[in-house]
Amino acid sequence: MNTELLFSIANLLYLVGTIFLIKRVIKNRDSLKDFDQYGSLINFIGMVINIMALIGLGYYITVMISIPTMLFWMLVSIYSFKNRR
Repeated sequence: MNTELLFSIANLLYLVGTIFLIKRVIKNRDSLKDFDQYGSLINFIGMVINIMALIGLGYYITVMISIPTMLFWMLVSIYSFKNRR
């Protein structure tokens, strides 16, 4: 099977999961308090590294699929560190 296709499928699944998380946050903004600060930051850093690797491989369609997930984790990280308990 084509490697780019596998990356695209995996990142499409991440995107679908992110959409469900966004729906949850839109319905109840207080749910952002349940996200772990460091876990969110680690997810964001992992997504940045993943996107850098995908760019290096030239998988630009997969990069486009990955950007919304990366942005979500970036925003959650910023929110969780700005609103520490």
